[in-house]
Amino acid sequence: MTNTPSKRPPLDLGAMAAPNQEENVARMENLVATFNKMLSTKLELLDDPAGGSTDCKTVVKVPFADPEAYLICEHELSHAFAETDLDLTKEFTTKAVERLLTRARLPLTSASAAPYRPKLQQLVHLLWNVLEDWRCCSVWGEIYFGGASLLQQRWKDIAKYSKEEDAEKDLVTYLMRAASGFETDKAPPEFKACRPHMERARSQVELVDNAACLAVTARLIDDIADELLKFYPPPPSNTPNNAQQTAMSKLTALSNAVQTPAQGPPSPPNSSQQGLGHKDVTPDLTATSSSRANAKTLRQIRKLMTADDDQPGPDGKTSFQSLCEEGAEKMNARIAAAKAELGKQRKSNKQQQEEILSTASSSCAIRSFRVTPAHKLPPPSPDAGKVRRYLEQVKMEQEKISCSRGSKVNIPKLIQASASGDRSSVPLFQKKSEVGGLQLLILADVSGSMSGPGLDILDRAISDVQFSCTGLKVDINLWTFSSDLYFFTKIGSVKAVPGMYMMYTNMVRALDVAIEWEKQGKGDRAVILMTDGMPTHTRGRKSSGNAVTDLTTVMRELRKDGVVLTTLAIGPHEPMFDGIFGKGNYGLVKTIQDLPTALTNAVRIIIEAHLRK
Repeated sequence: MTNTPSKRPPLDLGAMAAPNQEENVARMENLVATFNKMLSTKLELLDDPAGGSTDCKTVVKVPFADPEAYLICEHELSHAFAETDLDLTKEFTTKAVERLLTRARLPLTSASAAPYRPKLQQLVHLLWNVLEDWRCCSVWGEIYFGGASLLQQRWKDIAKYSKEEDAEKDLVTYLMRAASGFETDKAPPEFKACRPHMERARSQVELVDNAACLAVTARLIDDIADELLKFYPPPPSNTPNNAQQTAMSKLTALSNAVQTPAQGPPSPPNSSQQGLGHKDVTPDLTATSSSRANAKTLRQIRKLMTADDDQPGPDGKTSFQSLCEEGAEKMNARIAAAKAELGKQRKSNKQQQEEILSTASSSCAIRSFRVTPAHKLPPPSPDAGKVRRYLEQVKMEQEKISCSRGSKVNIPKLIQASASGDRSSVPLFQKKSEVGGLQLLILADVSGSMSGPGLDILDRAISDVQFSCTGLKVDINLWTFSSDLYFFTKIGSVKAVPGMYMMYTNMVRALDVAIEWEKQGKGDRAVILMTDGMPTHTRGRKSSGNAVTDLTTVMRELRKDGVVLTTLAIGPHEPMFDGIFGKGNYGLVKTIQDLPTALTNAVRIIIEAHLRK
């Protein structure tokens, strides 16, 4: 049975969900202001119940009442950040349609061309929009991984629950659904034959610029036309290799595969159903231009429309490869500059992270507080080096980054800049940078049963981990929990912390917040849970009604999201720990003398899982 739009489940936004619309709008305004400053733009955030859209220059429109408004705002901003060029796209669409008509020898202004033009415009623009949305999402994911991941999940849900019926009769909708990872079983075979071309195109547009995306779109249109021609071959002709007849058959096949576009202005879309490729960035294809496209724009369009992947040049690369590589270098430089700029805003970033954790706590139904330790940790134990030997295996990779200054010259860039006569705006140097590392969360139980020896074990364990991470690409975060959750402003002793109270064991909800913490960052993350007992509270959302069952569910969700979870179990309750965490999946500390071996075992579990990724 065909799925209907009403069946799409609500997206679990986690920490990105604001408690009310007013706070959500304030967060969106802050985000737009941040990027206005970074991009030197004057984008204005406006409420539009019809759905999200942007002209990439003056406005970002978002349906404020939509529960997913913040996510929609991020996506519209991603077009401005990734430099979606609507003027270039408008000219490209016009030229792409003219090329299809010219090949079929249809006069551009003739009555015989009129039935084809609107459908072909719709086809070219929507195929580009699918690829451009995916391109911008990939670029945005380099600075806001959590938002990009949620956006992709949103697109998948819309494709799965809301687009199947349309995909059975419209090629573009079918390809949009395929780009989101779904097959449409009842779609015609000629649609299914086009799917590999869309999947390849989608992979080619990741982390490139707008021009490269247009080049990929041009290739995709040709590939689809060739594929459709196999199902609708031209009629027999007395003229061998009749190129005109072949082109006309392609034109007809493309036109027939697209639903008739609506006459007049489009009806307001349901913002909750704006999937991948929705017309949120749409050049006005009906408006007459006040002046002809300049020669530079026309040369650029000709270059990207004629880029081929068959004839390597003197450098061994095809013109299409070179276009994509240039686009990738441009976007990587833009991403690196954005990261550097965002990194300067330490105070605002800190406030943003505090807000995210606070919101995550609210969504998980646990109170949270920021606390500062009053005492230093004890010295590390003599055996702390054993833990360090494992942590030294954290994977690191080298990446090359284009930059404006340095000692290592990027030779291809230098040649390119010299040929163009413009060295001032091209990053001519390159440097190597290590990427990777590990984000490590220590989640420590400070409930009443941990008083006395339990806190001594926690302090020594935290001290050994901190010592072992010194000088390594491992960032430590320290949280503690009892009835409430406490975020430590710095690493220190868990004893006598002002504002922290030792009461019950709200372990499940504390781990649930860790799930939201994982969604906000890119890279490898791991959690060391340090506890002496059973949870006393059920989950605050989607609870089974049983605390132990909820604990198992939360741990499984963490691992499913790629977070390595290990446990330092404190106390003589080995059978209980085996039942909760699984035999051999934790380090057991009965007395403080057991700590070196138990902590080493717990860290070993993290590193072995990390190296298997």
